[in-house]
Amino acid sequence: MCRVLSANCCVAFRAHTHRPAASLIATCRSVLGSMYTALLPKLRFLSTQDELFKGIHMNNDEVISTLNDLIETCKDGEESYKTCAADAAKRKSDLQAVFGTLQHSCASAAAELQDVVRTAGGKPRTESSVGDAIHRGWVNLKGAIGGHNDEAVLAECERGEDSAKHNYSVALEQELPAQFRAVVERQYQGVLVNHTKIKALRDQFKVAV
Repeated sequence: MCRVLSANCCVAFRAHTHRPAASLIATCRSVLGSMYTALLPKLRFLSTQDELFKGIHMNNDEVISTLNDLIETCKDGEESYKTCAADAAKRKSDLQAVFGTLQHSCASAAAELQDVVRTAGGKPRTESSVGDAIHRGWVNLKGAIGGHNDEAVLAECERGEDSAKHNYSVALEQELPAQFRAVVERQYQGVLVNHTKIKALRDQFKVAV
């Protein structure tokens, strides 16, 4: 279409070369106006396509993989806080209740994500990344617990929450379907709350020491 209109412009230009400049300008304007009118529907179509492409999400396997990664993150937190709660109970630490609450929070988040994965037609993960409470972001937890020091344990919990924040942020950078994104975003807000709680406790124990 552009070639045809360009050819028409050239023909019109040659036909009017003997006329005054004003007449040539008017002719070019007329031809260019015709070009714009002819191309406008196609430009609108392309704009519509851009809007459609903005709504394209990850394929289903990618969605399930991303959600399963978050389940693993939650299970890591659940198992690690369970270990912390058990240690606090042995030492009669006031942190036992805090760790127990956070363990339950992580378990609930994992269960919700498992339901989401099933809804997506996938098989949800059921375990953490590794055994014995040595998880991604929690690698020094055993050493901290062995030191029988609340501040050191809280410092490792904060590292674990840092890891969870990162993992949720990465997930939210993906083009998740709206109904799944809403769940991940809500859980991410919970992760931020947990992180703030642990950091405040660590700072509190640090000052006390």
